[in-house]
Amino acid sequence: MHLTGVATRRGKRWPRLIAPLAIVVSSWTTSGAALAATAEPLSAPTTITWYQKAQPALVPMANEIVPDMLAGGWRSYYVTTQQTYRCDTPNNLLTEAVDCTGPYVHGITSPEYVWHGTDAFPVDPPSGRGHGYDHKMGYHGVFGVAAVRDAAGRDHIVSVNHGENKNVVRPDLETYWLSRGAPATAQWLWHYQNTVFTQADARAPGYRLPGSPADCYSGDHGGVYDDCWIAYSGFVSTSNIASTPANGYGNAEMNDLGPAVWPKHGYTTFGSRGDLRRASHGLRHPSVIDGGDGYLYMYYVDTGRALYNDVTDRPTGRSTDDGIRVARSPKTSLGVGWSIWVQDTRSWEPALPAGVTAAQMSGAFGSRSPAQSRRLFESSSATFNVARVRDSRTWIGVEIRTDYELPECAAEKHWQRLALRLGTGPTSWDPDPLYLTGPYAAQFERCGGDVGETMAYPRLYANDGWSTKEVDASGFHIVGRGHDGQLRKVRVSLSGLTS
Repeated sequence: MHLTGVATRRGKRWPRLIAPLAIVVSSWTTSGAALAATAEPLSAPTTITWYQKAQPALVPMANEIVPDMLAGGWRSYYVTTQQTYRCDTPNNLLTEAVDCTGPYVHGITSPEYVWHGTDAFPVDPPSGRGHGYDHKMGYHGVFGVAAVRDAAGRDHIVSVNHGENKNVVRPDLETYWLSRGAPATAQWLWHYQNTVFTQADARAPGYRLPGSPADCYSGDHGGVYDDCWIAYSGFVSTSNIASTPANGYGNAEMNDLGPAVWPKHGYTTFGSRGDLRRASHGLRHPSVIDGGDGYLYMYYVDTGRALYNDVTDRPTGRSTDDGIRVARSPKTSLGVGWSIWVQDTRSWEPALPAGVTAAQMSGAFGSRSPAQSRRLFESSSATFNVARVRDSRTWIGVEIRTDYELPECAAEKHWQRLALRLGTGPTSWDPDPLYLTGPYAAQFERCGGDVGETMAYPRLYANDGWSTKEVDASGFHIVGRGHDGQLRKVRVSLSGLTS
């Protein structure tokens, strides 16, 4: 069954389209039963039983985001929680359950504090392997992958990663070590202090820095996981690995290349009294695509300038000037040497302050990005995943947008919708998103609600499930991850595109 709706946008007409652009959203059918556009949850999707080094036990984990995928003889899914496992499988997540518990599943990235389980007893502040790797202190997960070749024609894989530097409290691991003889004085064994905005302290009240908010940590808060955004700093980094038969064609721990880009406003600054202040909450959730012109293009969220409360003079966890930015790197550079697109000069400028490496960057936290660009476009979305439309010059991205103070949602204050965005190249995008109307539209919008409840971290998949970077206008899928850990999908087709 097919229903046709008309996509609408605010603002000027997009010159590459024949108006109106129609979007056909179809139901997904299994066993003869028609499903709504929200789709049926996939059965047991990409759930991994994994070995956490700090806790010798098999712990079942669900994917936190919609996995990116590389195609070969099988499909290689990059399944991310706080770290990433690569799962090589013949299964297609669009049509069947994906079992990632077999021999072709390997850990490829990990946050630094996890490795403290190899110590006799972890210490606070972190030491050993974790020291200095600020970009992946509490989270290090693959958000996008690309297959490339070096100058000699040898195959490699490049990943773009989301990292978090934040206060982390793991009472489950603390209990584990205490039960195995850790001294009682090590009661804060698994309290990890962020190393960027140190005014927000994770430790006991007696150790908390003056003016630090109480209980500021990412972890369990009364049975519910939550982050303390005041202490949170996001990083975007890259990794690479050669793809050879000896390492399962890249299915092994990747080489960490460190930060690839830097926030426009930097991470920290100093106030008039010489006090440390937060400049921004950093960068988040990258995606990557081969532009077909010798470059990889990476889209990421710059959280913008951090806002302070006028009364308490503390950061609020909110920002302004946030939005999507784009960087590029030559494919033969294998994930290093990124430059950021600067709108005003229409040029590519260096992405990192001088001296930033994977092992050392703390001296640059107060530095702004060398590329002082305006955002590519405003977006409140947590991700912007991109594909190219086959046999067309059109690029397409997917996001979840939140609009405030719209008449349609006056009482609920905000309107959240799944949206598409069309472009003609890596830096040329319609400033206005493309929304769905019609009978299925209500499944992908919320007045005062959260579309991410069912379709978080949306990613584009080709109709046959063999690509996340090239789709057909006649039909492709948007796959999202629900709060319940299940993947859902909706089939979309575009009409009205010029060639």
